[in-house]
Amino acid sequence: MKPSPHGPNGVHFIQFLFPHGTKSDQWIERPPEIALKARALWAAGFRLEIENKSGMIWMSCVHHSQELAVDKTCWDGPEVPVKVDEMIRDAHAKFIRVPPL
Repeated sequence: MKPSPHGPNGVHFIQFLFPHGTKSDQWIERPPEIALKARALWAAGFRLEIENKSGMIWMSCVHHSQELAVDKTCWDGPEVPVKVDEMIRDAHAKFIRVPPL
């Protein structure tokens, strides 16, 4: 994973650009709790992907085995960061094992 231009709170997504599916690295700044969970997902072999299809945003958390883990959709706008946080929380809760204290 590339270093974030947003510092420690940047969350890395791979954006697929249409019409040819070209990949682009994108970052969104999120609260520290979300950024930490996103880094844990990347470290465990997951990747975060995003696509904009005519104003509809499709986000997914995909394992390197190509299995879809969690996905969210919303219209492009203020709901995007909310859905990013939901997707990362859901995927982290489902797939990342945190040892008890």
